[in-house]
Amino acid sequence: MALTFSWLNTHSRSAPNSLRSALRLAFCATLLGACSSSSPNGAPDSNGAELVGSFTVSLISAAVEGGINPPYTEVVGEVDDGPYPELTSENKLPAPADATPGCAVYGVVTPSCVNIGGCSTRSSNAACAAAAVTGVNACVCVATDTCQAYPSRKDVGDVSVSGVRTTAGAQRFQLTNLGNSYIVDPNTTELAFPAFAEGDPIEVSASGADYPAFQISATGVAPLTLGRDDYRLEKDLSDPDPTHYKPLSIEWNPPDSTDSGRVEIELNISRHAGTIGFLACDVEDTGSVTISAGLVSQLVMLGNIAGFPELNVTRSSSGSTKIQPGRVDLIVRSNVERFITIEGFDSCLLDSQCPSGSVCNTARKLCEAG
Repeated sequence: MALTFSWLNTHSRSAPNSLRSALRLAFCATLLGACSSSSPNGAPDSNGAELVGSFTVSLISAAVEGGINPPYTEVVGEVDDGPYPELTSENKLPAPADATPGCAVYGVVTPSCVNIGGCSTRSSNAACAAAAVTGVNACVCVATDTCQAYPSRKDVGDVSVSGVRTTAGAQRFQLTNLGNSYIVDPNTTELAFPAFAEGDPIEVSASGADYPAFQISATGVAPLTLGRDDYRLEKDLSDPDPTHYKPLSIEWNPPDSTDSGRVEIELNISRHAGTIGFLACDVEDTGSVTISAGLVSQLVMLGNIAGFPELNVTRSSSGSTKIQPGRVDLIVRSNVERFITIEGFDSCLLDSQCPSGSVCNTARKLCEAG
């Protein structure tokens, strides 16, 4: 069954590892000068500055097996006046003996602010209580008894993108400011796919408004394709332990460049039941990685498994600049997302998709005993 991610609200999903914060902002930034630094294969050079904005240039793969949705190029951006709250904390779990280098399982915890009356009008945090009264920049709980207000989006003037090709052949275009979120206007601009080649220089320039003008540069990455679409977590029947799973091998096309960059991988098997953990890898862009049996088993043992588990693989390059409130990133990425299957669990949307004697829990999107 070929399904797309559209019905799953893709914008709510997290991105792998070091990209997560920048893509959560997928709009967000500000400046302290025209200095811009880039990192072709790693995290932005920020000199410790907090992330307050980002512009993301993405090559998005076809839904499944060339499926319903064709591949496309997307450019979005936003600049805020402060860092965006992290609504959960991620804790790296102890590594199993066979852990794959660069990979780990993380537990996800939602903090509680109940002891201070929450982050509302009842909060003992005066600033958050006041914000809740006005309804502007409401606060959320980001750590035990610690509230943080959402930042405000800021105007950075006219924003243009160069090095990204349109279907008309232009190499430069201007983004549309929609409530201080910057997007491509579909009525005037259609982006090619792929809209750039590996190693192409890409730049985002802002003319300045609430903050002074700035530029950020990064380099194009090769479109990422996976070696197959049918990834499955399988039990190791040679092991008497029923919770022991086999290693998972993931293959992709390596880049042409001999200077191997990085690929980030995230495997989330509980998202539609409320994410309690995930498996993440940050590995060299060599074309393959085998995630150890111990790590796969550790992920499954976290429990709370839901239907349509997700595999997210991203190749990226990045650059950054600093403005008055913090750091603004430019992320250039090629991303592939796939549903996977897990032995012993059946994903569903309807009862008819479940084995005999089972019904579909539509909230968890998982077949359960009837």
